[in-house]
Amino acid sequence: MTLPSSGAISLNQMHIEVGGSSGSNVSINDADIRGLISKSSGATMAFNEWYGASSEVDTITLNSAYYQDNDKYNTYRYGVRTVYTPTLGSWVDATLETTGGTEYTLIGVETANSDIGIAAANIYVSGDLISGVPNVTFTNVFGYNTVRSSNGSTTYMTESGNGGNYNSTTNITNWSLTFNNHLPTGNNLKLKFYT
Repeated sequence: MTLPSSGAISLNQMHIEVGGSSGSNVSINDADIRGLISKSSGATMAFNEWYGASSEVDTITLNSAYYQDNDKYNTYRYGVRTVYTPTLGSWVDATLETTGGTEYTLIGVETANSDIGIAAANIYVSGDLISGVPNVTFTNVFGYNTVRSSNGSTTYMTESGNGGNYNSTTNITNWSLTFNNHLPTGNNLKLKFYT
């Protein structure tokens, strides 16, 4: 959600824009805050320089669905997953562009939880994006660390620091991210990726 283009602007608004929690500790010299306007550490800055700034980089669109696995854990899935069983939802726009401009095709974006308290968030991408290198995170490849709602107010998943896994049989790279909230269900759901 882009910062205001005029009028009052607060450090808390900037902090939320970069994925921070409202009311939590933040400094104008924090790297993520400075990164919104590409300022170096200790540079002179004025709040009006952040007018219209946004950490959003790309948006995808999906027809998000819900599915309950009838296994012993009762796993509840939300989102899109078009290759693995069970399939879930469908894509309107599955192209995700990295911060460097390279485009990749998403196979799945899902959140899940179960009756035994396990919560997960996963992103599946077509191709080998880790090339056998250990500990390559989603942020390493794409440049993003947060997936939010279309208005930026709800964070669904954040970078976990876990390396991706490549499945050579399906030609899919998967990352497990940190679960924050379930993806909603419905058609033409827009998810925004933030740095």
